[in-house]
Amino acid sequence: MASIFDSQLMSKSDLQKIEELEKAWRSTDDKNLRAQIHDRAESIRRGYGYSGGEDGSEYNALDDGVSVAASAANAYAGALEAAEQNRQRNYSAQQEAADELGRQRLREAYIKNMQNSLGLDQSMKAAGISGGLSESTRAAYDNSYMNRRDSIYADTLDAKQEIARDAAQSAYDSGAQIAKLQYDSAADRVDRLTQAQQRAYEREQDALEREYQERLFEYQKQLDASDLDLENRRFEYQKQKDALDREYEEKMDALNMQYKMASMQASAARQSNSQSQKQISNIISLMKSGYYSPEFAEILGLDPQKLQANIDKGGDIEDYAWDMIKHGIYDDSFPEILGYSEEILKSYIEAVKAGMTGD
Repeated sequence: MASIFDSQLMSKSDLQKIEELEKAWRSTDDKNLRAQIHDRAESIRRGYGYSGGEDGSEYNALDDGVSVAASAANAYAGALEAAEQNRQRNYSAQQEAADELGRQRLREAYIKNMQNSLGLDQSMKAAGISGGLSESTRAAYDNSYMNRRDSIYADTLDAKQEIARDAAQSAYDSGAQIAKLQYDSAADRVDRLTQAQQRAYEREQDALEREYQERLFEYQKQLDASDLDLENRRFEYQKQKDALDREYEEKMDALNMQYKMASMQASAARQSNSQSQKQISNIISLMKSGYYSPEFAEILGLDPQKLQANIDKGGDIEDYAWDMIKHGIYDDSFPEILGYSEEILKSYIEAVKAGMTGD
């Protein structure tokens, strides 16, 4: 008998055949003839990968390798995605490790610079030389430290950029591999189903030839209808394959665009950082000349009202100086204003920039 599975899964022509076979089955009490009619209906259902059971009302999947192949492809795709997620976690860990290494090297350079500076002063005092290090000697010593610090920043940035490029390339490669796998799996499924339908059609043709030799004209009509149905299926198969081709190309284009966008964003971030430093330097120069703009406070990260009061009305100059120092900004007038030596203030500035203090 026809079932809900037949009406949901079959083409109109095959469903019509099932309904005609059901009418023939109900119109006779001959057990042998009923068995033959049932076998005919089952041969049609096999073309769709299932059996209707003893009375045709059930759905029992017939594994022609379609579900096994699809499950294997899905499992492999899942393994590829899990592996890529693990790789991306590793890349993130490498980024954090590069940052930590940079911070550690900066701390060590800062500590060594301070230790060496104190050591030289003590050595000169022990040798009976008063007055401490000369300005030129101290400047050369600080310049060496600054060069080491800049080198550490550059090394850290290069390492992180290299890791970011590796992570982007890995994601791109995995995405392309998974997309190709899914495309091949879908194409294979369509091929297998088409072959199963072809085999069902051939079995049906053989049964018709054996059972209805005397009815050649009727048989030819059914064969022509089957041929037309098969051609329609081939046409549908080609449409599905074309759609899969387009989907694959779109995924590849999207992956290429993501990779390009990641590279452009990294380049823009580097350029923005350089422009920001130059802008701050220009603002300091303008403020020294007595010029003020409301945007200065936002750019320097200071309190707008306090900054304007200090510049326009000569407010609390010491607070203004400390605010600037706490943001890593130094001016030659600060030692006189605050009563600390230039060396101490510059050392504090370096500690602020290196993240050594939050005061």
